[in-house]
Amino acid sequence: MYSWSLATPRSHNVPTQVVNSSNRSIRLREGETLGEIQVMEALVVSEENNSLPSMGESQEWIQQLMDKVHESVTTEEKQKLEEILKAHSDCFSLHEYDLGRTAVVKHQIDTGSSRPVKQMLR
Repeated sequence: MYSWSLATPRSHNVPTQVVNSSNRSIRLREGETLGEIQVMEALVVSEENNSLPSMGESQEWIQQLMDKVHESVTTEEKQKLEEILKAHSDCFSLHEYDLGRTAVVKHQIDTGSSRPVKQMLR
């Protein structure tokens, strides 16, 4: 079973949706414990104090990748690879905070006769 909720520190009654991802029926009894509440710390990222590197500022990641290229790759092939990485550097993520979303592409997952299961990002 899966569930996810976000509550304020003063919350005493937290409504949540629960998903049964198994093929068997599960009966919940009144008062049954479904899980534990864990306290999370808020992360505040401000523009002024953001020390995360941007694509334009740091090209170290390219050099780190290039250092790991197998020795059997020729110098000419390495140069081509480095040119491609630099030309398309905006397509790579440096950290978890520079990932975005798009509505340009949509996909479908064939689940057969099973209902799809939706989970929060982890």
